[in-house]
Amino acid sequence: MESLITESSSTLPPAQQNGLQSVLPAASSTFPGPGWFFRRYFPLPMIGLSLLGDTNSPFQPFPEVSPPIQVKRFLAYQIRLPMTGACLLSGLTLAILSPPRISPGSWTNSLFIMAGYLLLILGIVLRIWSILHIQKRKSVSLVMTGPYSLCRNPLYVGTLLIVTGYLCMVQSATLTGFFIPVVLLYAWGVVPAEETVLRNRHGHEYAAYCRNVPRWRPRFSQIRPDLFRSTCWSWSSAVRREVECGGWWMLVAVLVHLLCSYRMASWWRHPLMWP
Repeated sequence: MESLITESSSTLPPAQQNGLQSVLPAASSTFPGPGWFFRRYFPLPMIGLSLLGDTNSPFQPFPEVSPPIQVKRFLAYQIRLPMTGACLLSGLTLAILSPPRISPGSWTNSLFIMAGYLLLILGIVLRIWSILHIQKRKSVSLVMTGPYSLCRNPLYVGTLLIVTGYLCMVQSATLTGFFIPVVLLYAWGVVPAEETVLRNRHGHEYAAYCRNVPRWRPRFSQIRPDLFRSTCWSWSSAVRREVECGGWWMLVAVLVHLLCSYRMASWWRHPLMWP
């Protein structure tokens, strides 16, 4: 066929020869084979062969672009809320139905209550400060300002402070023991899953951020005045929801405090003897 093309094109003027050569393939090695014919006129059978796994079929589909990793596909992220609720409610029920280990009205009990409210307030403030920086940028860009320049998970640290405040109010080793699996789930499951998504999304930028900023322990040496001046004080829907959550945290703390006070009364029944 190549000789026929050469002979037929040699009888044409040079300008037309150039135009013909631009349309026809330059060599037989690049000339469309039988796969081109089947793909052009019989696409459905070729698609069926490809779907059945025939790698030698003339039709080869375009490679699909893999979607970005979603944190919801991780099992630890899916079970985090049910497991947290089940552990805390179970531990609180056992603690309330058991006698207190610290005598009511003592200085030790008062110190635990004050420490609980202090940790609760610190946790709420830290979460609101974190939301002021992250707001709608969570899924758009990597946030490295404000509390995110001190540690990589200030929201979780704030939640840990809040729950620790509740533990100080309840003063129960049983509730503390039920809370340990939740901490392990977040430390070894939820947070690594979120970091995998961020590493996939931001690449080397997030890797450098992980090398400079610790995961949990805040870098108190980095606290300076301009750290707070960089906060965006905008009343967005995310900030409003977090402030409302802070109010609910405080309401739950008051209810837990009252419940623990009734638990220490003489008329309260203690059918269990959990520590």
